[in-house]
Amino acid sequence: MKLSTTFLTLPFAFSLTLGLLSQAGATQTGFEGGNEFEAIAIEGTLAIRCHQGSESDFAIFDCRSEILEPGEYARFVTEPGGAADRVILTATRENGSIRTKSDRFDAAKGQSEGHFNLWISSLLQRPLLNYGANRIHYSLKRDKVEERSGDFIVNVKRGPTRVCARGSMTSFRLDDCRIPGFACSQYFERENYCSY
Repeated sequence: MKLSTTFLTLPFAFSLTLGLLSQAGATQTGFEGGNEFEAIAIEGTLAIRCHQGSESDFAIFDCRSEILEPGEYARFVTEPGGAADRVILTATRENGSIRTKSDRFDAAKGQSEGHFNLWISSLLQRPLLNYGANRIHYSLKRDKVEERSGDFIVNVKRGPTRVCARGSMTSFRLDDCRIPGFACSQYFERENYCSY
């Protein structure tokens, strides 16, 4: 048996350790899960039987949705310090559209107090991001006076489509057999968003 040994010179090992320690302490400005995202289409077929009182119904839905990985909501993070208590994010998307969102900011922790909606679009919510490169301008303010600002890029690429196994479920609400939204959401959650 042949053993091989590698030796590091002391100055090299010391500088490597210092470099790793300084990188570990640095906070990258952006979102807590990073600034690279993947939009993944998910789909599957769901058979659902619904019962409510003396009535019953049955439906088959072709469910489709899209998720953002590593997450659809995230905190804004940056170097701690200062006295700012508000963060304003303005996203200029690759398609030229602009979206602005704000939240309370904890300067001691260097993060927004809440999570920003990055991807969910509904009647009451609009996402900050879109496909492609999103240039985010951040402004940290206290009493409407800017303390610090800067820019970072968030990329959203299209990922592969995932197909869930055919599913079935029973509901005790007739509406679940008539309006697919809730049933499909439950199906995708149960199937771990088609991550097999």
